[in-house]
Amino acid sequence: LYARRRARHTVSPELLRALPGRMRWADVAHLTAIYSFPTLPTLLAARMTRTPLVVSPRGSFGSWGQRQHRGRKAPLNALLRRLARGVTFHATAASEAADIRTILGDVRIATVSNGIDATEFATLPSDSGVWLRYTGPDTTLSFAIMIDLLLMVVIGGMGTMYGAAIGATLFVIAQNYLQDLMKLASDAAKGIPLLPDLLHPDRWLLWLGVLFIVCVYYFPSGIVGRLRR
Repeated sequence: LYARRRARHTVSPELLRALPGRMRWADVAHLTAIYSFPTLPTLLAARMTRTPLVVSPRGSFGSWGQRQHRGRKAPLNALLRRLARGVTFHATAASEAADIRTILGDVRIATVSNGIDATEFATLPSDSGVWLRYTGPDTTLSFAIMIDLLLMVVIGGMGTMYGAAIGATLFVIAQNYLQDLMKLASDAAKGIPLLPDLLHPDRWLLWLGVLFIVCVYYFPSGIVGRLRR
């Protein structure tokens, strides 16, 4: 459900109508943030329907957050203390859990961090590594990735599956091994003026661009298109 909002995008009558039914349907409800329109209706609906509720304040009870609009938040905090019984509050650190208790008193809190504690990996051997995986717009739809996909298709040949596969293979090989090849060439060219610097591995993007220009010049329809002639 995506409820439409009114009154400067803060109030949603549609949400109020749908909330009781949705709360009865859910096994557990999750409320993010505190000082927004859905907070009180959700707390009341959870109490009426006896639906377990998890609230993530996201730092709203911290000292900085409480300094903003203090006069408006004080009565709301008093009301929250009455409605917080039976609610589980999600804190991302011990400091946030302390902030929640300062405002709401003795409430149920579960501390679950949003990241990892780097000190846990301090005892790992120096040659080991930690693989972190993240999926988001920057890793799937960024401008750099779109350019890479375009290069793969242009190199291999547009309009064919074989062209895309060949272009992707050559492009990935160039990305992973071009620097190593340039290091070997730079070492072999020692003693020749300018050439070792020109072939330095740090300039691999320059040579990748040169290879792309050469490929487009001699294979305008891609490798597969050239082979089909």
